[in-house]
Amino acid sequence: MSDFSKTICDMPLPNIDNEHVEGIKNNRKSGSCYSGFSVVSKGGMGTILRTTDTNCGREVAMKLSTSSEEGSEALERLLHEARVTANLEHPNIIPVHEINCDANDNVYFTMKYVQGDNLDTVISMLRKNDPVYLKNYSLSRLLNIFLRICDGVAFAHSKGVIHRDLKPENIMVGDYGEVLIMDWGISKVLSETEEESKQNDSDFISKNFKGNKNFKKTHCGAVFGTPAFMAPEQIRGDNHLVDQRTDIYALGGILYTILGLSYPIMESDISELFSRAIVGDILPPSKLKCSKNKRLMHLPSHYVPEALSAVAMKALSVQAVDRYQSIPFLQADIRAYLGGFATKAEEASNLRKLELLFNRHSLLFLLGIFILSTALFSFYKDRKTQEESEILQSYYENNIHEIQKTSDYMQKDIEQIKGESRELLQLAERYVANDNIHDSKVILNVLEKLDSRNPKIYYLKGLILEKEKSYQGALLEYKKALRRLPQYQDASTAMKRCQNLISKN
Repeated sequence: MSDFSKTICDMPLPNIDNEHVEGIKNNRKSGSCYSGFSVVSKGGMGTILRTTDTNCGREVAMKLSTSSEEGSEALERLLHEARVTANLEHPNIIPVHEINCDANDNVYFTMKYVQGDNLDTVISMLRKNDPVYLKNYSLSRLLNIFLRICDGVAFAHSKGVIHRDLKPENIMVGDYGEVLIMDWGISKVLSETEEESKQNDSDFISKNFKGNKNFKKTHCGAVFGTPAFMAPEQIRGDNHLVDQRTDIYALGGILYTILGLSYPIMESDISELFSRAIVGDILPPSKLKCSKNKRLMHLPSHYVPEALSAVAMKALSVQAVDRYQSIPFLQADIRAYLGGFATKAEEASNLRKLELLFNRHSLLFLLGIFILSTALFSFYKDRKTQEESEILQSYYENNIHEIQKTSDYMQKDIEQIKGESRELLQLAERYVANDNIHDSKVILNVLEKLDSRNPKIYYLKGLILEKEKSYQGALLEYKKALRRLPQYQDASTAMKRCQNLISKN
């Protein structure tokens, strides 16, 4: 029995025989020599072996074609992958060591062997709430992994190469922090002319994938890619329309999967999956419903942030023109989120920007609010009518973005302008009455920093919690209001109402 047969880990290897492996082990044509073969993975695009390059004594990953059905087509694809990958030298793209053929003229190439998991495995373990993976893969780390994937793809795009098969399975996350993009076998080099079929007949899709239930497997032919991550132009077979934005669509799918631990479209029937993808029938990840036993434990508060959901959905737009037009724009939104800023994709309101600004720099925000209010209210100092007050409130809302420009005036005396928060409190009261919960929370949080002794702030916060049926929380807020003003009748009445509701429940 050959050495190969002894180390094959009892895994059958169709179309790889002992002669094939013996030829690689002792390649007299090039002087290459390998030993200790074992299977890492097998698939339609080839087989990956783990072996040792005995010339330099290092472990490598070896890829070779195992498909006799496709003949020269499989060989061309293997050579294409090897050459493209070898020409993409980047920290986030798997490096190629050797492209060669063995003593029997079988083509193979070797790459860096990476100890670790692919991203699909990481996501699968997070889905199972594995405590080790939950500890090691916070949202922040996952987003930084995503940014490094983007770095590698952006570099390929700068060289005129489109991956066309980006998916979690093709991303290796090494034990020492490496993030490497794999499997460039169906990549498209924009400078080359491809003799690919441009058939757009919808019947082609059903014929090409008829009876195929594997939406994670890479498919080739006139349609290239993995169904779950294919852009509409790929699905239609419009390969002449495939460009950088096609990869951006797949990156949106990866981001979606990182956030929701689910593919953008979960359909076992390929035709149905394609039909939904072509029209953009994708539920935003922030809307995913999770049961108590399947909560998104890797995310803060166990739900997908609206800002990141908007980023993923923009990347997954049906029309390429509606997606991010280049990867740096996608990365800018991810970095904005990580830095506590609004993303372009979410089209944040001024109040949302105000909230984020406050979260980033609460003291700076507080001083900015004081200074801006001084400048605004000085023009209306002696005007007390309701009409003028409403005009002032409207002006304040429309110019809230100016707060960020006031940071140079931090030495101003803030005590003299604390009394200028009256209009903000009126605005918050109006928002509470109109059930504008989010915006009223933002303003009340700011007002609490401005003047923590004002009982009405806590009364309004209590009303909000009561509207949300959080009666215990509302009761605490009403008590805070009464501690600051014991004769506050509205707070006293509200507290009794809450106590009755709590006793009934």
